[in-house]
Parts: sequence; C-alpha cells; structure tokens
Amino acid sequence: MNKRSPPRPALFFALILAALAAAPAMAESMAWTFGIYPALDAEMSSVTAARIYTKEGGRKSVRTRIVIKGNGEEDWTEMFEVFNSKPRNEPKSAKLWYERLKSSEDAGCPSEWAVVEESSDSMTFERHIPDCSAQAGQSILYRVMYAKYNVFALSANLKGEVSDDLRKSWHAVLASAKIIP
Repeated sequence: MNKRSPPRPALFFALILAALAAAPAMAESMAWTFGIYPALDAEMSSVTAARIYTKEGGRKSVRTRIVIKGNGEEDWTEMFEVFNSKPRNEPKSAKLWYERLKSSEDAGCPSEWAVVEESSDSMTFERHIPDCSAQAGQSILYRVMYAKYNVFALSANLKGEVSDDLRKSWHAVLASAKIIP
C-alpha cells in the first residue's frame, strides 16, 4: 500500500506565495482630500456619518452619496457622489464615458456641458441642467478616472446655480482625487 506523505509546510507556503505573486493586485482605490471644502469635511468627519449612503450594483458597481445640505439620500440640495465600476462595464475611456452621459440626457431639457480638464485616463467636466418642468435645475462637476482595474467617477452636485467660490472649492476637491494602486 502506498502511503502519501503529509504535505510539507514549507512547500505549501511557497505554493501559496507563488499563487499570490502571480495574481494581479486588483484592489485599487481612489483617495481624495475632502478637508479642502469645510462643509464636506464636516460630513466626512461626522461621528455618525448619518448622511452617507452606499448602494451596491451587484458585482458591477458601487455608488456612495454624501449629502452636504438636505434631509437624505433623495432629498438633498448639495451632495457629492462617488461611483466605482469595473472597466468591462464602462466605455473604454473617460472621454467615451463623458460622451455616453451626454447622449443619455433628456432631449426636452438639454444641458450645458463644458470640459474643464482632460488627460489620457481622466476627464473633468461641468454640466448645468436647466430648470425644466421635469426636474429642478442642477449644477454638477464631474471627474472620471480610469485605472487598470477600476473606473472611478466623483461628482459634486447642487440643485440650483453654483457660485464661483463653491465651484472653486468643488474643483479643488475633485482635482485632489488620486488612484491608489
């Protein structure tokens, strides 16, 4: 009768390390400096974080909404939104992501669009939705960033017209966003 020798711990450990080294690290994240904008800093530093809402889209995406002014996830005046998805579920570039969003707008209530900054893997743009009967007017500043394993979109949203000072604060927050491999 052939007896199998027990697995050698050193060999087993070496195989696990080899498997881990061969697998790509797919845990990218996005870091951003919310302390630049005091109202956002106050929400993010809140002990209860009562106005931060996360919604998962299965294995496809995650959306987090941070309400700055308002009563809740759907009843807000100002909020930031963070979206994370896998590239296979999104257009092939930040510019195509922008174009997809632009093409999905309500034809009866066309938005004003302006590209603020663009690179090969990132795009910052502004959208102003006019006050139409279907919805209240909104000002939105987006930053879309493509990494190797993730697509991140960070947006600042206000129902109404955004002041120049608020736009500058929003832009500073979005400009601070970085991909962490």
